[in-house]
Amino acid sequence: MKQVFIGLVILAVAAGCSQETDQKGSLSNQASIQQGKQLSEQEKIIAVQKAKEDFISEFKVPEANVGEPLLYDLNNDGQDEIIIYTVKKTLMDKADVYVSVYNPQTGVRTVSKKFDDNGSAVSVFKINNPSYKKALAVVMYGNGGYLAEVFTVKKNEIVSIDHVASQFHDTNVIADVDQDGYEEFKGFENESDNGSNRVPLSAGFVNEIVFKWDEKSKKYNASTFGEDGMQDTQRGQTSELAPEKALQILQTAYKLQLSWTGPKSEQEARKFMRPFFSNNFTYEFLNDNMGKSSGSKGIIPKYSQSDDTRWLLPSYTKADLQLSDDKTTATITQSIERNVEGRIYTVQATVVLVKTKYGWKIDKLTYSDANKVDTLTRLKGKWNTPPSKSELLQDVSIEFKLSDKKNGVMVSANLFGTESMDFKVLSFDDTSIFFEYKDGNKSVPAIIRFLDDNRIRFTSDMGTDMMLGRSK
Repeated sequence: MKQVFIGLVILAVAAGCSQETDQKGSLSNQASIQQGKQLSEQEKIIAVQKAKEDFISEFKVPEANVGEPLLYDLNNDGQDEIIIYTVKKTLMDKADVYVSVYNPQTGVRTVSKKFDDNGSAVSVFKINNPSYKKALAVVMYGNGGYLAEVFTVKKNEIVSIDHVASQFHDTNVIADVDQDGYEEFKGFENESDNGSNRVPLSAGFVNEIVFKWDEKSKKYNASTFGEDGMQDTQRGQTSELAPEKALQILQTAYKLQLSWTGPKSEQEARKFMRPFFSNNFTYEFLNDNMGKSSGSKGIIPKYSQSDDTRWLLPSYTKADLQLSDDKTTATITQSIERNVEGRIYTVQATVVLVKTKYGWKIDKLTYSDANKVDTLTRLKGKWNTPPSKSELLQDVSIEFKLSDKKNGVMVSANLFGTESMDFKVLSFDDTSIFFEYKDGNKSVPAIIRFLDDNRIRFTSDMGTDMMLGRSK
């Protein structure tokens, strides 16, 4: 599972990394060793253990921070070298980071490199490179992402190959993605396309980045893959939205919504909504507890279980759209008649579509009363001062009828509870009534907000948060 965290990678590898060539024996003496001799299994274990002990002694690295030794032909001469290196398992681990190469037949350290200690976790991986063949990657993790330095050894010298950085990472940073025998680097970046501007960085809407070696530039070049798995460079450009296309999107998306009747996990819900709905719309729906039911089996939209249709598109029959000046958004409005408990009223359904690299997607849906009368304005005309309890109940109950579906039964609710509730109106403005009520001997502040989508929201300092339907 993707481990996505807020933040940018703030990692750096010093330009002046130290590089040492062994001073304990001359290169001519090393050349005199019988290179063709193959070490036995026992001899290899002894050589590795000695190299590890020498590494710990020379660089003062705690044994707990020494990685599993590698037998690996890093200099591509046909003979395995012993690779001893530092690992850092947590961001708080302060061990210095070294990678050292030892000759298994002489036990001599031939070359080493120190990386600046920047407080991040560190791992070392073997990696095959098309140009340099066998190489190593030192991967430093921090702030949700990573920085990797790739290098090899030639003639007892460190040869730097490239650096790779990613904003976020998954469990597997290195993998042979295209199965060509050479590993690539994998990472993720936040989706910054249109339709994601209201989504927080922590929400996990990301593009996958694959860094593949390019023989011509001798670099690991990044390729971006969208949430649909397609590489961005292989996409066609999104064309200007025509009314016919907009209507097709809306009608198909409406049928898709109606087909969602069973529980889905959050990942399943995202995938289900992705073809027609922007990340903004999907994120806001999945985070609106008033618009969905969540249980152990998954998420179900409330519009499939009740008359709560705030997140359900209407059945559009036309698409008279208005394009923004920059032609990146399109607004479509249609009047819809609804029957609520035998009463017919008209609402305006407004949809905003946004132009994304994936195509046009539904970004926002709102309903508003087409015949809306500013109820509070009218009532305030009668109220020179905050009304008494009886005035409020009499005047407001005439204007609003509230209902909530519970256990399949439609029940009516008075705006402020029962006649016996002890409350006092404190003030009111264009959209809200502020009051307090008694809970035992305690006065509890509360607010009634009149929303634009024909609903009323009641919240209080006791934790109450109710959304009730309104019809005239």
